[in-house]
Amino acid sequence: MLEAAASGQGVALARSRLADLELASGRLVRLFETTLPTDQVYYLVYPPAHAERPAVKAFCDWALDLPMPD
Repeated sequence: MLEAAASGQGVALARSRLADLELASGRLVRLFETTLPTDQVYYLVYPPAHAERPAVKAFCDWALDLPMPD
C-alpha cells in the first residue's frame, strides 16, 4: 500500500511506524497532521518449522524493537 502511494497510485492510510521511513526520506508526505488513536493489537505468527529461519528472526526482532506508544 505504501509503495503504491509512493509511486503515485493514490493515497494510503497507514500506521505511522510503518510509514516513518518513507516520510523521513520524502517519498511520502502527510496530507494533514491529524492522527487516529487505535487500540488494535498485532500478532507475529508463523509456522513452528520456520521459527529458526533468519528472515523470520530478523523480522520478529525488527517488529519487537519498534517503539511502543505510552
